[in-house]
This record gives sequence, C-alpha cells and structure tokens, in this order.
Amino acid sequence: MRNKILFFTFFEALGSFLITPILAIYLVNTLGMSEGAIAIAITSLYFGRYIIALPLGRMTDLFSPTRVMSLGALLRGSGYGLLALIPEGEIVPVTTSLALIGIGGALISPASSRMMAQIDGDNRLKFRLQSIIFSIGSASALMMVSFVDKEYFLVVFYCSSIVFFMISIYALTLKSVTSEHKEVDNKNPQKFTQIVVRLAYQHALLLGILFIYTIVYAQLFYLLPIMIDKNSLGHSYISYIYVVNSAFFIFFQPLWKKFSPVKDISTTALLSALSFFLGYFLLDIKFKPVCIVFFGVSYAFAGSILDALFLAELADRTKEYEMGTASGMAFMFRGAGLIAGNAVGALMLYFDGCQAQYLPIYLSLGVMVVFAIIKLHINRSSSSVFSRRISRDH
Repeated sequence: MRNKILFFTFFEALGSFLITPILAIYLVNTLGMSEGAIAIAITSLYFGRYIIALPLGRMTDLFSPTRVMSLGALLRGSGYGLLALIPEGEIVPVTTSLALIGIGGALISPASSRMMAQIDGDNRLKFRLQSIIFSIGSASALMMVSFVDKEYFLVVFYCSSIVFFMISIYALTLKSVTSEHKEVDNKNPQKFTQIVVRLAYQHALLLGILFIYTIVYAQLFYLLPIMIDKNSLGHSYISYIYVVNSAFFIFFQPLWKKFSPVKDISTTALLSALSFFLGYFLLDIKFKPVCIVFFGVSYAFAGSILDALFLAELADRTKEYEMGTASGMAFMFRGAGLIAGNAVGALMLYFDGCQAQYLPIYLSLGVMVVFAIIKLHINRSSSSVFSRRISRDH
C-alpha cells in the first residue's frame, strides 16, 4: 500500500509542477491578464489550497480518504483543463479555475497524510520517503517544462489535466480504513470545533515552528528572485538554488535519516534555524554570486532535514481517525506562513540597502529557536516523568 500511495504522490507532484513555474507567464502572455488581476486570481489559489485546508481536512476523517484523494485530483484536473479552455483572461473564470486547483490540493494533502499514517512503520521514515518521491516528481516536471517554449504552454496544461484525471481514477483502487471502522475506534466523538481547539492546543509549539519555518522558507519564491533581478544577476542563480534545493531533498534526506545523530524535531529545528541564519547572514554581508552559492547550500540543508518531520510528528502524536484534521491544520498554518512570508519579504525589500534589511528574518528565526527550545524542554520533562514512573513500578 505504501508504494501505491508513493506512486500517486509522484504523479501528483509531476502534474502540479508542470504548471507551477509557467502559471504566471501563461496568465500574462496567453490570457493577457494584468498584474493586479493575476494577484487576485493567485490569492484564490492559495486560499483554496491552504486557508480552508482545515475544514477540508476534516472531510478525510469523516469519509474515505481514497475517495477524498480521488475528488481532489478530479478538481485539480478540472481546474487545469478549464485554464486551458479559457479563450481570454477574464478574471472570474480564471479565479474559479485556480480555486478548483487549490481546493483539490487541500483535499489531497490531508487524505494522503492520513493514508500514510495508517501504514505500519516508522512515521519519520514514511514521510521522509514521501517527501523524497514528491521532490523527484517535482524535479522531473521542472526539468521537462524547462524545454517547452511559450507557444506550447497550452499543451502543458492539457497534459497536467490528463495526469490528474488519471490519478483520480487510480486513487479509487487504494484501500483504507472504512468510515465504519473509524466509528468503532472513536468511542467519544467530539464536535469539529472541540477537535480543532484540542489539536491546536496539543500541537501549538509544532504549528508555531511550522509557521515560522514557512515564513523563512518562502523567501525562495519572493525575496530571492527580486533581489537577484535588482542586483542585475542572471536568472540562472535562482535556478541554481532550485536545483540544489531539489537535490538535497532527493539525495541528502535518506543519508541524513540513516546517519544523523539528531532524531527529534526540536533539535532538528534548532539545527535548521542555525543553517538558515548562516545563509541569510552571508547574503547580508554581500549579495554576490559566491554568497548566493553558499546560501543555496545552507538553505537546502535547512529545509531538507526539517520539512518532512512536521507531518511525521503529527502522525506520532495524533489519533489515526483525526489525522486528516491535524494535517489540514498543518497545511493551514503553512499557508498562513506563506502569506506572512510575502509580507516579511516586502518589508525586507523596503529596507533594501540599509543594515536592518534582514532583521525581520533574524527575528523570525529567533522565535523559531524559542519555540524549539520550549518544545525540547517539555519533551525531556515528559520523558523524565515517564522514566520515574517506570522505575517505581519495577
């Protein structure tokens, strides 16, 4: 079953990242949309993909995850297909299409996470493996689309739509715990708001670390491309960072999982924050090619060691029949981090040229370190109490 879910994950990433790097270009050049209209349309994508992921994630706990995955893939395929069929860049149909794409993604992610959590085995290993497969799929798509000329972008949208329609059918062949089985396991069902409040309290520090991590990580898509352009450097530098980032997720993650002495998410978050700090500190010293190269390595290292651990930690500390809700909550916080990351990036661009430019990132990393230290202290205290209880029992 694990391999079947990973097969789905690969083609989900492939279908998505065929479009991600060309979406804005397609909206401008092919559909003739203005920058303001594109901003509104893209907002609907992020809103559907992340902000409403929590209630959509709850659907995974109430209904069969395989059917939710199938519906999500069907909606994404429909969204990409509609974008290919729109003759002119009218904002309403474009926004509707992007909303379908976002909602489809918000259905797939929690359902996939719950399916992985149901499988026996080490959650860290399972979710790292899923992260690697997703990175392979996205890197494959980025490589393929890099050879496509602008006049053939329409074909890419049709191809992506077909990929999602195919995996929508494939998802129905997967097996999961039925809703009847779920009701047997869940002896004391609670209201949605009660579950959300309890999970938010239970995972508050983890979600806080995820939120700050996403703010810092989001600068790859906002601050860095603009800074590289403002400094009259070639676009190849941002491509280099993308390639290094994908390579670390694909090749370095398995080595880190096998040989690293650091296993818990709190210590890993501290190490990730340190690596992020070193990368941004180099850019702060001098925004030059050699600094960008070292930044790319430290940035990729920081992301690859931590990213997959969030869902693994959730799976370890959440009841299986609530994993969809918890995963949806995590994606909502990730989306909030992306939105906040854009604001932080805009603030740093406003202070471009002054010594305080990277201060928002440094402050964000400081908060991340505080959350990680508190979580580490709580985990060690809990382990100490548990050990004393075992000693008294014996």
